[in-house]
Amino acid sequence: MDFGILGPVEARDGAVRLELGGVRGQKVLAALLLAPDRVVPLTHLVDVVWDGEPPSTARHQIQKSVGDLRVTLGAPSAIVTDGPGYRLVLGSAGLDAVAFERHVAAARDAEPAEAVRVLRAALALWRGAALEGITSRALLAEAQRLDERRIVVAQQCFAMQLELGQHAQVVTDLSVLVAANPLREQLVEQLMTALHRSDRQADALELYDRTRRLLASGLGVEPGHGLRKAHQAILSKQRSPAPDAPAQLPARPAAFVGRESCVDELDAGAFAVITGGPGVGKTALAVHWAHRVRDRYPDGQLYVNLRAHDDVPAPTVADVLAQFLRALGVARIPVETGERAGLFRSVLADRRVLIVLDDAASEDQVRPLLPGTPGCAVVVTSRNHLRGLTALDDAHPVELGLLPPDEAHALITRLTGGEPDAVAELAAVCGYLPLAIRIAVANLGPDRIADAVAELVRGNRLALLAINGDRRAAVTGAFERSVRALPADAAKLFRQLGSLPGNDFTAHTASGLMGVDDVRGPLSSLESASLIEAHGRGRFRLPDLLHAYARSLGETEKE
Repeated sequence: MDFGILGPVEARDGAVRLELGGVRGQKVLAALLLAPDRVVPLTHLVDVVWDGEPPSTARHQIQKSVGDLRVTLGAPSAIVTDGPGYRLVLGSAGLDAVAFERHVAAARDAEPAEAVRVLRAALALWRGAALEGITSRALLAEAQRLDERRIVVAQQCFAMQLELGQHAQVVTDLSVLVAANPLREQLVEQLMTALHRSDRQADALELYDRTRRLLASGLGVEPGHGLRKAHQAILSKQRSPAPDAPAQLPARPAAFVGRESCVDELDAGAFAVITGGPGVGKTALAVHWAHRVRDRYPDGQLYVNLRAHDDVPAPTVADVLAQFLRALGVARIPVETGERAGLFRSVLADRRVLIVLDDAASEDQVRPLLPGTPGCAVVVTSRNHLRGLTALDDAHPVELGLLPPDEAHALITRLTGGEPDAVAELAAVCGYLPLAIRIAVANLGPDRIADAVAELVRGNRLALLAINGDRRAAVTGAFERSVRALPADAAKLFRQLGSLPGNDFTAHTASGLMGVDDVRGPLSSLESASLIEAHGRGRFRLPDLLHAYARSLGETEKE
């Protein structure tokens, strides 16, 4: 049995909502649910039902209502007679108001991201105004207390979300609450802040003007200090970057198209890990998004290429920390890596900085570079699925795959302005891989797209998808660096997958290629490195160009 008072009064037996027998029964049940496991005097129930003007049969009618409720609930012992009144025995039954407070209590000791999740679960229990539909002066104060509690908890949740950078995510919820409570200045201030940080300054200023007029006409007062300060912050653009703030982001990628759902996922949190295979555009997405939101981080943007898949040595964690600390104005850099990490967290404690960690190899490479307090944002890109960061560090995974055909067509069209049929053919022959598309377009010269497609189809496609023979600007170069980092058994399986006629295979097929019964290890390594993707139980897919590359490796091995 579950009871609800955070909205219309209700009782549910599983998925079935019980009929409570009219307004009188609802009022009696509401009064009992407001004091679960406590005696509610019969005289109070009379006041609840008749607002101080009871009929002579009031006591008898209350007794009848209690009896009817016992029958409706299917448990005579659920409401017991106790001295001068009645007591609802909650027992194992659920009550939304109790669950709400339990969630709020759990959020107090949680980390900010987890606290937000728990508080949003608490707020989701509300179905409307407390005791909605019940008009009883005796219950009015309790209903108002519950509604006030909801707003206070919502404000706490919104404050944490704003600290975590979830500005766009809270705009809708805040707008609904402000519309219902237009004179609640703290709510208005939070909504102004969320709008401003979502690049909606005009809407934020309009909200302030509307609230100022309402306060003047309704209460005869001016906005309070907090609201005026938020207004002044927008007018003076106090969130603009400081002159000495680091601005290390690479140039914004040209002709970036699509990926809207991934951008929305990045907007939703303050710590994200973008994963995907070589050449799918992880760095382009991270840098595009970072430029899009840089104004939200007035204390600067830090960027480092961790070179997990590069031909030059990767920087050490100690070197990256030193680089970041110098960019943030620290003159004396500690010698020990642990001390540098601690100082880095201390410097960021009261700042709003955006950090982009590109091409990471492992969780251990990332963790020392994370801020210790909310307010900053971190985006990591990696070909490896850094599941430890999502499991233990509250990172939000953003998985990037090949471009959908329409987005691949849009990218080529924006880069070349080509004819639709030729554009579609080029996208297909490039396997919808962004890196391959950009290289093919860069190689076009004066040629028509149709001619370039014909050459790619007739010739060695992988060899042609390179710029001036430079392996660093070649599809095969990107693939090679991923395969080179694999364990020996996974690299062997990858080469053997090239012998398959198609790019879709099962674990059983892989087992046959390897000549062993258990191929879970090699398959896991390939999937973790984003070289294959699982789809369905025991089935995997090798992207088109990777399949061609695996075939070329297998042919070379036979020579």
